[in-house]
Amino acid sequence: MNAKEDDMRTALLLSLLIWSLTGVTGRALASDCPNVDVDKVKRAIGELSEFYGDVPSCLDCQRQKRPIERLICRDSGLRLMEVLDTKAAVYAYENATKRETVHSKPDCSFVH
Repeated sequence: MNAKEDDMRTALLLSLLIWSLTGVTGRALASDCPNVDVDKVKRAIGELSEFYGDVPSCLDCQRQKRPIERLICRDSGLRLMEVLDTKAAVYAYENATKRETVHSKPDCSFVH
């Protein structure tokens, strides 16, 4: 991955983080992560799933190795946000570069 792709991924991650923190209105629905509107995250995942449903999560919660993995895997809201982030990153990369990636192998460098 080159510097431009790294910058694009960082911008996407920051955008998603800002969206998730500021876009929450009404009652929060995730019990573990009270600032996450689970329905809104699920809708966003659903909107990407037609073309990006085959993009897997970057985490294997059965084999947590790093502190970040343990943190995300024990919180249902964060797990959903990670799934959304991974699918959205593949979408952003493909749309920016006009090149299709291997969906079964997303860039998971933000976790590993």
